[in-house]
Amino acid sequence: MDSDKPIRNLADAKEFYWQMGCNGFHMFREFPERYHEYRELKISSEIEEAWRQELADELYARVMRQRKQDNGGVVLFYLDIVDMTPDNIKKSYKLIKSSYKHISPLYNVVIAEQVSNTGYLFPLNALFSAKTKGLNGLFRKYIKLIQKMLLYACKKDRSLLERAKHIFSPRTDIDEMISFIHDRIQKYQEPKE
Repeated sequence: MDSDKPIRNLADAKEFYWQMGCNGFHMFREFPERYHEYRELKISSEIEEAWRQELADELYARVMRQRKQDNGGVVLFYLDIVDMTPDNIKKSYKLIKSSYKHISPLYNVVIAEQVSNTGYLFPLNALFSAKTKGLNGLFRKYIKLIQKMLLYACKKDRSLLERAKHIFSPRTDIDEMISFIHDRIQKYQEPKE
């Protein structure tokens, strides 16, 4: 990002938003003056969401066109910016399934960490979507895909085994995991006193 280039219109704002990973904190931290200009345009959250989805769709299309290339960084960026709608959960599954064998072993482990720990499978917002939108079958397939991806990565690079085993093991009881997650969702839904 050219910190000397002022943000004067929506096109400039969109470019800035994308370059900062669709993240207001990064905009503020890296370029406070540009962030101030961005905020002065009073861009609605609906516009930001549309921009985020547009970027996610572009990244998805790029990886799907170039599946046989190492697009680990692009896949990781996609997972970082995409909102967990049922459609995006399905797309992310397809994206990972079609490309993981062409991604470096380290990126496979990092993507598995993102999906299982901080991205899709464990945060309450993603799980709430998965449980309430009838995506249990996909959720199970996703867990199995991540396990398969980890096995593939560790076969290619044994040094990743220690890191990968902390994500979850191939013997993880999926029913137990889903039950645990369901309990967490129920707890999340309870009104706070």
